[in-house]
Amino acid sequence: DDEGKEEYTVTERRFDFNNAAVYLEKNWGGTFPTRWWWMQANTFSSVPSLSVTSTGAIRALPITGQQEEVALVGIHWDGQFLPFPFVSWSVRWGSWVIRGTYKEYVVTLLGRCDKEGESAVPVRCPTPDGMQDAALETYSGELRLILKKRVGGRGGMLETLVDATTNNACLEVGGLSWFEKGGKEVWEGRSAMAEPLKSIVMNVEAERAGADALQLLKKFVEIPGL
Repeated sequence: DDEGKEEYTVTERRFDFNNAAVYLEKNWGGTFPTRWWWMQANTFSSVPSLSVTSTGAIRALPITGQQEEVALVGIHWDGQFLPFPFVSWSVRWGSWVIRGTYKEYVVTLLGRCDKEGESAVPVRCPTPDGMQDAALETYSGELRLILKKRVGGRGGMLETLVDATTNNACLEVGGLSWFEKGGKEVWEGRSAMAEPLKSIVMNVEAERAGADALQLLKKFVEIPGL
């Protein structure tokens, strides 16, 4: 998430934005996941400083091609960035239940939209056979974020820091096998980011160094997604 000035032209109509909150997506390249859920919101009227992005996916590891379940919850709040690497979820179209932990923090994300898909927008995504409709997304989902902090050490009480709801959340389920079933199949998963990736993600300088190293390696070895 970032704030800035930008302009977009859609079907010959120009839209200008000044000091607007925007979301920028990465280029997944050859590592686009085969199944995923995603949510993003930054318009919590009761907590203007709050922004959240969260996703879970089945992805293939570079070089080896081995598949694994991964997830992350990222929260910007009150001048802090809280990355939650330990995530569990139960998701289907219409219901997203996400829980994450990071140090002494615990977060719960509860997303909802109509089950029948009236607000669902098909999204074209990369597949092995080219771009296809492979995801469902709503731009008017309800998202409740509950952030708590454990006080008094392990076993201590959980103090609620934030309990906020927005009705302008982006909520998505994706993957051809899921999309073809209307996203109605419940997907339950759990991701515990392993080393060394965990230390890299939690350390901005290490993440940049790792990205630079991959770019250098790319000159000699083809790495999917780069």
